[in-house]
Amino acid sequence: MILQDVAVAFQRRALSFEIFPTERPDHARELVLERGGTFDAVVVAGGDGTLHEALQGLDLDRHRLGVIPLGTGNDFAWMNGWPADLATCVDRIAGGGERRLDIGTWKGTTSGGPREARFHNSIGLGFEALVNRESARIKGRWGALTYVFAVLRSLPRYRSFQVESTWDGGGYSGPTTLLDVCIGKRVGGCFLLAPGADAADGRLDLVVADGRGLPRALMLLPRLFHGTHVTSLSVRQHRVTAVRMTFPEGCPMYVDGEFVDEAVRELEVQIVAGRLRTF
Repeated sequence: MILQDVAVAFQRRALSFEIFPTERPDHARELVLERGGTFDAVVVAGGDGTLHEALQGLDLDRHRLGVIPLGTGNDFAWMNGWPADLATCVDRIAGGGERRLDIGTWKGTTSGGPREARFHNSIGLGFEALVNRESARIKGRWGALTYVFAVLRSLPRYRSFQVESTWDGGGYSGPTTLLDVCIGKRVGGCFLLAPGADAADGRLDLVVADGRGLPRALMLLPRLFHGTHVTSLSVRQHRVTAVRMTFPEGCPMYVDGEFVDEAVRELEVQIVAGRLRTF
């Protein structure tokens, strides 16, 4: 799919539009902030990373969000019914309907100093973040297989990370193998990390697995494809509105498919219910 195809699809439905190609990291955010005031909708033709950037610039009161999935994982699109077919996506936008979804906000102390942002799908910490970073180094268009390859290539760096965390009604302190804060069900195009998540229920799904050695972690891995890992005695799920975490030794972190930091020390995450307007 090329930009001309997108333009033709919008023209056929007599929609007013402009196309702004991104040219560098964070450019989607800049474009939405600079040009978005002219429009009542922002349509992202790309993947979860581009969507994450655009989300940072959205006027949540003014803009409705549309998606044309062109990325590797396309988790947001999959979870919210945006198919790979361009015509179907544009028909949905032309229909003018509206659905409200949750978004999340996070702020933390990273190796580069304080940071904060919105997110639309998930925050992953620990070994999973190392896998995410490795996936960005894999060349070629492998789709969801990219993340499977990245897991295999990251195994030599496998380890658990110490966390001290509290949330409304509970907490956990100790080593963790899997630690995710999710709005949606799926990450990486194939891993159902939070199979019961609902992006419109006003809750974050927190998935925590105890620290475990590599052999036991490998036994858990295949279950991530079907979401059955959540039945393991070492995995716990919690539906929360906010969570606070401290990592005494630092911990890798990624957000919405994009690697953020090698050693985040403190992290606060909360849900913002029903603030994202979509078609």
